[in-house]
Amino acid sequence: MTSGQHPQGPQREPILNAPAAVIWAIVLLLAIHAALGFMDVRSSERLQLSLAFIPARYTSSLPLFPGDPPHAYLWSFFTHQFVHADWTHVGLNSAWLLAFGGAVATRVGVARFTAIALIGGAAGAALYLVLNWGQPSLMIGASGAVSALMGAAMRFYSLPTDSPDRSEPARGNNDVAWRMTLLQTFLDRRTRGIIGFWLVINFATAMILPLFTPIPGIAWEAHMGGFLFGLVTFALFDPAGRSLRGS
Repeated sequence: MTSGQHPQGPQREPILNAPAAVIWAIVLLLAIHAALGFMDVRSSERLQLSLAFIPARYTSSLPLFPGDPPHAYLWSFFTHQFVHADWTHVGLNSAWLLAFGGAVATRVGVARFTAIALIGGAAGAALYLVLNWGQPSLMIGASGAVSALMGAAMRFYSLPTDSPDRSEPARGNNDVAWRMTLLQTFLDRRTRGIIGFWLVINFATAMILPLFTPIPGIAWEAHMGGFLFGLVTFALFDPAGRSLRGS
């Protein structure tokens, strides 16, 4: 470094970034919803029920409805992520996928991005199952997967303002932004604010929406399960990244 130059300050990983993997994922969600719309109502509803996640499937050996596949409980942890209630539902999930999925896909690659999304969605379904054990409630949508990507992005979105390592370069191997530890993630004011706002919106929508509309509340359990999965396990999917303290 020549005289008069200073180390480059910390930079944020861009959140609004849309690699091809994210665009194709959004196209897939929109195409599936459009295809269901072209089907007759009865066939569309039956297919959605077959793909949906329903806790009662795991406590009963009897079909929940006529034509219910006997082994739907095996695949519904994943298939529920690909169907949505309406265009607003799929549109909102696509917007959040664009916002946070892009940064994660750019950082870890297509395969790991896909793994975080699918396993995160399954983790969301698992928490929904535990907290709604035996209930015939139906859950569909990619919200758990999107929440997992958001949780993952929180680990490298910002850098702690009060960290003693803040003078270090913001990027490590292959120009990849440093990964914060879990403690640093919660200590960072900006990241903590985003997480807090997201929690408030989720719980408020889940509790208030059913009071004013016939639309059932959102599956906040799935959101929480997916988010925690992405936040806690991101280091396992991020081999190129390094934490600020090298852990």
